[in-house]
Amino acid sequence: MKERFYEELTEGQRALFMFNVYYIHISKSFIEFYWWSAYFMAQPKSWAAIKACFKYFHEEPFLLLLEKIEQELKQHNHPTTLENFSITRDDLNHNKELHASFESLYVMFENIYPTTIEKINNFIEKNLQEFIQIKN
Repeated sequence: MKERFYEELTEGQRALFMFNVYYIHISKSFIEFYWWSAYFMAQPKSWAAIKACFKYFHEEPFLLLLEKIEQELKQHNHPTTLENFSITRDDLNHNKELHASFESLYVMFENIYPTTIEKINNFIEKNLQEFIQIKN
């Protein structure tokens, strides 16, 4: 049902939807940033859609951040499917290297997201027909 809903959206609506889904989850805290990134990366379609949304908005800094997140999670053998997904929010407390890496990635996120949101807003204003459909 979720995929059907998603498929019915325009490309712009999809990009905005995936941005919102990802941002709402990761922006709550450093730990949520880690856990939700790991969870979405374990869903290849979702992770690809998140990356596609930032490509759509021409948001290179956030794409670079996603690449760094992915690299860090893969380096620490995080799952790439939900089949054996057993990552917990507490895992950061047991891995100092991972903790330090995600602290620095979260600082990057906090530094770039205000500009990202501004760019997305400007993009939507200039391409309104891609986001809303007005019927007479």
